[in-house]
Amino acid sequence: MANFYMNTMTSFSHLLGSSTKIPMLIPEYYNQWADRMEDYLNGLDEELWVCISRTTQPPSNVQNIGSSNSTTAVDERSERMKKNEKRCLRELRGTLPPVVYNYVRGCKSAKEIWNTLKDKYQGSEKTKINSVKQGLVELKEFRQKDNETIEVYYDRFNELIYR
Repeated sequence: MANFYMNTMTSFSHLLGSSTKIPMLIPEYYNQWADRMEDYLNGLDEELWVCISRTTQPPSNVQNIGSSNSTTAVDERSERMKKNEKRCLRELRGTLPPVVYNYVRGCKSAKEIWNTLKDKYQGSEKTKINSVKQGLVELKEFRQKDNETIEVYYDRFNELIYR
């Protein structure tokens, strides 16, 4: 089992470590992907990360108030936000393996994709707390098996700690 994780890490290591290349989502490493994806989007254009981090969606229609100069500025800002949203959607979708893409296929915004992935791979706060409690129970009962080498025991221990 430990060799599987080592081989997986080795074969995917080129996908995880750069802020200039789009990080591909490996579900087991969601937290690292999320951090790297934030770095990647900010590196491309800081306004891309705003598509995910903002608390409200931009209005679909803006009433024009004021002079034509301010109307032009509002129109340009609105158009830029729409382009950034489309670009952010494309970037996020481009990181997903086909099986994961199916979970977000119906999402209409970058923020919706982000939140769907977060819920799927991190779970709710209650789920996280239960997971930690379960891990602590397993850790308390963790023992080396009679026929187990120290290396295998250590690998199992690290796997438990990672979970």
